[in-house]
Amino acid sequence: MKPLPVHSGKWPFAPRCRGFTLIEILVGTAILVILILALSQIISNVTNIWRIGQSGMERADSGRAVCEIISREMSAALLPLDRTTTKGLQFVVNSSSVDSTYANHDSVFWQAPIGTDMGNTSVAEVGYFVRWDTSTASNPRAILCRFFVNPSDTSNYQIYSSPLSWLTSTMIENVAPATRSSDPPYLGLFMENVLGLWVKCLDGKGATISRQASGTAYSNAYDSRLGYVDSNSTVHPANSLPACVELSFVVIDTTCARRINSGMATTLVSIVRNASGASDCVTQIQASSSLTPLWPGVRPYSTRIYLQNSK
Repeated sequence: MKPLPVHSGKWPFAPRCRGFTLIEILVGTAILVILILALSQIISNVTNIWRIGQSGMERADSGRAVCEIISREMSAALLPLDRTTTKGLQFVVNSSSVDSTYANHDSVFWQAPIGTDMGNTSVAEVGYFVRWDTSTASNPRAILCRFFVNPSDTSNYQIYSSPLSWLTSTMIENVAPATRSSDPPYLGLFMENVLGLWVKCLDGKGATISRQASGTAYSNAYDSRLGYVDSNSTVHPANSLPACVELSFVVIDTTCARRINSGMATTLVSIVRNASGASDCVTQIQASSSLTPLWPGVRPYSTRIYLQNSK
């Protein structure tokens, strides 16, 4: 019997196997790195767009809320039933009895029937102003504060018992210090990151009120007890409310607000106090090279509030 041939282990049609060359590995690695970098850039761009969108929504929501709440409260501003006395309800912008540090750019105070804890009346004392919280020196914050005194607060509610001294810097510190150490903490804080507030009193034709009933010029202020002369030269006597109020303010988003340092805060305060309104303030901020990191986050808001009891 003839023995079977022994196979040599080599097949005539077996495929040749070889690995990648060093050049091929390097080229592949380079392509992979390029793809990863491109993907990272795309993700970064998408994240930035999302963040900008979120910041815009934050500012828009905050701006609408501020306009709605202040409009509702201010439109109900009251005057005394006896218009012949100046010792009663008042509407004042940049009162001389309040320290100028509360006027960034303006402060405004009045009375309206919106008391939440009533005594013998529902008429509460209300007001808004912007102040800077400098407790963190490396990152000062501008905040919009709400002055609110219920008629049941016998210690601070003095519009009837002491109408000539119901509003003072001491009273504001009692009611709305808006600091961490106040009791409760941040008492009076209404909204963070509001750089400035502007209040313009207008007559029935929408012109800015610039003169008292006596003819004396108003200097960036208004006092209902002094009346006013409108753009038609009609005299509105003591205890007159403006026909409407143009209220504007500047909001900065949280991300940009974290970049504010003491030097930027000083510049911002100066710009706010010299700006004619919210839009002018934003224009000046965007023209300041030292405030470049804040440019993307600032936005102006404005609304007109018609006072129901102005007639």
